[in-house]
Amino acid sequence: MNESMDRLRDEMAKMHDHPGVQAVGEYLCRRLEDDAEIAPALLAEGKSLTGAFAEIKAYARKHQKDGMCYVSDSTAWEVVCHYYGITEEAPEKAETHAPAQANGREAGCLHSMNAAGGHAKHTYAALDLDALLGGM
Repeated sequence: MNESMDRLRDEMAKMHDHPGVQAVGEYLCRRLEDDAEIAPALLAEGKSLTGAFAEIKAYARKHQKDGMCYVSDSTAWEVVCHYYGITEEAPEKAETHAPAQANGREAGCLHSMNAAGGHAKHTYAALDLDALLGGM
């Protein structure tokens, strides 16, 4: 478990200015503390926080409609877990942004995409996913 935690923290330190990688890293650190059995998956060849975040971005691009995409916390964590091949478990508390519940419903941030597939602007609901989508 220590080697997995060290690897996560090392990549988080290298990517300290990337809020999306930080959010994924914090989630996986909490998961690792709760479930040491996921440690080998986090050490798998070719797997990284940057790669996990890229999967979230790919999911958002694939599911955009009319230039907008929405990725809830629970969906983002499902994508991350699938990437690493670990059992899905949404975090109880996402420390990097607002709570995932607003008025009893899951909320998020809609991202407007430009014609080239890049990020154009945000339309905020109760949850700031900018940290998760990293300026997509």
